[in-house]
Amino acid sequence: MIIKIEFEPEKELLKSKVDENESIYLELSRGPTPLGLLLISLGACAAITLYKSLLVRGGKVKRIEVTLMKSDDINRAEDFKDVMIEFLVEASNVTAKEVEEVAKSSLQGECIVARTLMQGIKCHPIVKLKKLKEDQKANNRIEEF
Repeated sequence: MIIKIEFEPEKELLKSKVDENESIYLELSRGPTPLGLLLISLGACAAITLYKSLLVRGGKVKRIEVTLMKSDDINRAEDFKDVMIEFLVEASNVTAKEVEEVAKSSLQGECIVARTLMQGIKCHPIVKLKKLKEDQKANNRIEEF
């Protein structure tokens, strides 16, 4: 998987592509924060894996709502250790106990975002600089995305 991000500070625009197929565009002045994006990924992964796990058990799922809560005073990564994840599931052919068990096990087992966060991730930066020519400084464009 290759993910490319392009940030245009003057436009407050963040563009991303996954494997050259999918694109997401975010206006930073109106969009979520980077931490918000991380939590959106976690919630989406949790909902999808819960759905798939319930389906295997014969559940008929109409809707899954995932609410993630963190303390509002957390601004530093080293203080960010706990997230409450609440699931609201509209389904038939499964019991409340089954949904709870499956939600917990799928979050710890199949949800790759949750597993990655629990294990931690090592980043290996490779930095390249492309110098802007004087005439390029006006539009501040580094390279085509």
